[in-house]
Amino acid sequence: MNNWKSLGLIAKTEKKFNWLQSHMWVPVVDNVDNNYVNVYFSSRNKKNFSSTGVLKFFPNNLKKKIIIKSQPIIKLGNLGLFDDSAAIACTLVNYKGSKYLYYVGWMQGKRIRYHPSIGLATLKPNQKKFKKFSKAPLIAKSDYEPYGMASPFVMYDKNKKIWHMWYASYRYWKLRKNDPWPHYEIRYASSVDGKAWKIKGQKCLGSSKLEAVARPYVIKEKNIFKMWYCYRKNYGHYKIGYAESKNAIDWKILNNKFNLKLSGESWDSEMQAYPCVFKFKGKKYMLYNGNNFGVEGIGLAVED
Repeated sequence: MNNWKSLGLIAKTEKKFNWLQSHMWVPVVDNVDNNYVNVYFSSRNKKNFSSTGVLKFFPNNLKKKIIIKSQPIIKLGNLGLFDDSAAIACTLVNYKGSKYLYYVGWMQGKRIRYHPSIGLATLKPNQKKFKKFSKAPLIAKSDYEPYGMASPFVMYDKNKKIWHMWYASYRYWKLRKNDPWPHYEIRYASSVDGKAWKIKGQKCLGSSKLEAVARPYVIKEKNIFKMWYCYRKNYGHYKIGYAESKNAIDWKILNNKFNLKLSGESWDSEMQAYPCVFKFKGKKYMLYNGNNFGVEGIGLAVED
């Protein structure tokens, strides 16, 4: 059974820097050291634009003050670029000494709220800062993906020497009381180098009953792919779901095997979203967000 116990907020949103005025959402784990964990996260400025920063926290001593770098590691793109309104990190891959940080970029729209695209930033051994791979989206729009893509989770399979990507595929927008809302599902793509991706419209999770299925986070244990993700129905709040697969494409939904109760506290009394699962000193932990997409900060749970 996939039982989890909430340990509460480990990082509370504070108006600490110009780029960190609201929200700490979509956590992504990087280095897991003997004493601390590095976490990438996104925060919004006063104009509601999101950049990606990094913090350090200590799972064995949650009372110890977290450390947040003063400058974002992925900044907004220039006006008119695909990431001029948001640059939100979604997954990190360590590969041959380099770091591949996949993110979603937003450009604000007029008839719809935003246009989502996937971007890539890399950090090579001889570099001190992440560098964006391109000024353009990593994956161009196509007949398979005409509306946009977001929430990429990427995994490199050493045995098969293939890169897997699960991402949110936007299928359409729908007016709700004259307010446009997107509908999206999780799809799969593959690559041999992590940069050029084969898009074939391979659906993994999603249905007509769900408005949104997104933010996949995958680990592989005993040749089984295990995915935590978030989903919501029309007019609903995000919940965290769970699924398993033997081939990375065909997934069995096992939401009944995942159990993380709402705390009843103000920060996650209605919503749980954006799961990020990692191991630390023999235990399995999950970072996640609560109400209003992480407005109050980042929460932590431990597998019970």
